[in-house]
Amino acid sequence: MYHGGRFIAQRRDANEGDIEELLHAHGFQTLRVDGAPFDLVVWCLPGRGFLLIDSKTEFGSMTKRGKKFFLASEGLPRLIARTPEAALAAAQEHCRLYGKGGLAHGARSRSDRSGV
Repeated sequence: MYHGGRFIAQRRDANEGDIEELLHAHGFQTLRVDGAPFDLVVWCLPGRGFLLIDSKTEFGSMTKRGKKFFLASEGLPRLIARTPEAALAAAQEHCRLYGKGGLAHGARSRSDRSGV
């Protein structure tokens, strides 16, 4: 993250690696994002549809910036994942609804929950 004219290393949540590993094992692609109010961009091939994931441990809390983003971004596909299984379930549902080139007949993904 860039702050005050210098780069500062961003701390990673302890479960982020486990979340990524499980998503990869089920065929999802991920991109770690530094300096954003979320940790991962997740998508299924052929690359249509994406999901923003903010990984948090069981007792982890969001930053003020993260809360502001999640409240202001209603409608974007995003969630707070506290377990790898929760992230996988949301990614699978999201890919099923959006991965074929768009929203399926007005359906709304349950992954569009902020958890704030």
